[in-house]
Amino acid sequence: MYTDYFNLKEEPFQVTPNPKFLFLSNIHKEAIQKLVDGIRRRKGFIELVGMAGTGKTLLCKELIQMLSPEMEIAYIFYPVLNEQALYYAILKQWGLEVSEEMPVPALLERISSFLRDRYEKGRNALIILDEAQNLSLPLLENLRLLSNLETESEKLLQILLAGQPEFHDLLKSGRIPQLDQRIRVRIFLKPLDKSTLPLYVFHRLNRAGAGSAVSFTDDAFDVIYKYSGGIPRMINAVCERSLEEAALRKVGVVDGKIVRRAAEGLEGSTEASGIKNPPSRGNRRIVVPIVLAVLAVAVAVGVTWLRRGSLPEPVTVVKGHAPAPAERSGAEIPPVPPSRSAPLARNPDTFPIRLLPLQVMKNFLEGVVAVPEGKRLHWGMLRLAKRDLLDFSTPFLLHLVRKDGTSGWASARG
Repeated sequence: MYTDYFNLKEEPFQVTPNPKFLFLSNIHKEAIQKLVDGIRRRKGFIELVGMAGTGKTLLCKELIQMLSPEMEIAYIFYPVLNEQALYYAILKQWGLEVSEEMPVPALLERISSFLRDRYEKGRNALIILDEAQNLSLPLLENLRLLSNLETESEKLLQILLAGQPEFHDLLKSGRIPQLDQRIRVRIFLKPLDKSTLPLYVFHRLNRAGAGSAVSFTDDAFDVIYKYSGGIPRMINAVCERSLEEAALRKVGVVDGKIVRRAAEGLEGSTEASGIKNPPSRGNRRIVVPIVLAVLAVAVAVGVTWLRRGSLPEPVTVVKGHAPAPAERSGAEIPPVPPSRSAPLARNPDTFPIRLLPLQVMKNFLEGVVAVPEGKRLHWGMLRLAKRDLLDFSTPFLLHLVRKDGTSGWASARG
């Protein structure tokens, strides 16, 4: 392993969010300060939003370490299905003994009694819901009602909702205005800027005990930033692969060439893997069915929307096989209902399709898409008509976006 070659105590670019490696950039310092201030001042609802991989979960774990001595914290990082399961999970996180069969009114009474007891003893209470974009509208409404537990001047319960940008879009869609109006603190996590990237990388290397055993050149950082866009999770992925590549070559300096090869390996490049591209005719035999399958699925969805009297605008299609159940993370991807207000397009037989690059889906949207070996996804625009509908059965993931900005994922089959 590269850890042995570079005399590292542990892996510096771990996949799991480890508070030990937390790097507080100016953006993250400001976020922590706002979170702590909003919670201690009993502001009620707080929203933390950032793209996948920007460090929301790590900030939540740091927050728990900072505030757990002074308040009761329930951290819900897995999807819950209903109101009863949510209240049960909260009480268990607070360390209370409750039965799974306890009805909702009894659970609410336990929560209310617990919060009043904590308040009388001068302690606060916090619920952190990570991956809030996976919560259903009924559950979000239940949380709003839960926040009504208060004194004449202060909230008994603070609720932090941490999610991806689509969660913020949902709040602003007008579908849950009562909840949106109650959010008093909003924090938006942005990717790291290019000047901060070297500090981030060397911070994690030093925490792992690297010392002077390994270094990165300026052109290496240029390639890392170009590939990652400043997203910490992406930075970790390419840096770890770069260290593996450097250890294989038995060098202690990671340059742009090594990082470029590492990035190609992460993207599944045939050049990086040593697999030669097949002849052009073979390429066509593989690519044409894939394109036709994309056309088929997209048109099938378009026909369905036409029958309902409205079209999504635009529809984003991710090419490839749908992930197996074991590969999915979080809750099932919720289908997006058609917009009732969206009018028919001038030409109802066509609508735009956008093909997403594999890394966008894998890393920024946290999906897993399998593509044929050696194939890569590219940006492109297609126009489809109903006559292109063919009988294909390849499954796909569709990202549906309505005119009002609300969006979601749906699984489709031609």
